[in-house]
Amino acid sequence: MSRTSLRSNTDLPPPSGRHVPRPSRGDGWNVLADIEVFVFAVEAELEAMDHERVGVHRRGRKPDLTLRRRLIGLIWTLTFGGLQWRVAGWLSGVPFTTLHSSFAHWTRLGLWRRLGQRLALAWRLACGDEVLPSVVVADSRSLRSAPTAWMRGIDGGKLVLGVKLFVVCDKHGSLLDLELQPANTD
Repeated sequence: MSRTSLRSNTDLPPPSGRHVPRPSRGDGWNVLADIEVFVFAVEAELEAMDHERVGVHRRGRKPDLTLRRRLIGLIWTLTFGGLQWRVAGWLSGVPFTTLHSSFAHWTRLGLWRRLGQRLALAWRLACGDEVLPSVVVADSRSLRSAPTAWMRGIDGGKLVLGVKLFVVCDKHGSLLDLELQPANTD
């Protein structure tokens, strides 16, 4: 796995200067109360990503910010509520293609990975650790896969025909890197 995927605090751009609200409940986790926190975090990360693209001009019309906030809130409820994509679009009045293409576009930009890295960094700092992890845990697992799934190999030790998942986490369990290879690789 590449060492370049581990980012330091200087590699991550600072979030937007806006105030990010905190969860409203202190006694436990409330999914609906944390939607605004998620929306503000995603918008701050999108603004930071836009500022990184110096000299790149957007073609077409400007994004509708109210629609973007609705899409981010819908993605939150889809993730934590288990609602189907088409049903969520139907209930909210947002076309399915708009909802899913926005999610896919943000995935290709690496938004969700950056949010996860920022969350892991904030957690390490809140625990009093250094910015870069001092201890990492690496493990792999062989998984069976269908013949049509990507590239497959045979893990001779486990007699598994499929893929192998390589995972690197820090001591708090935050995901640092993930790689998928055919099962016959070490």
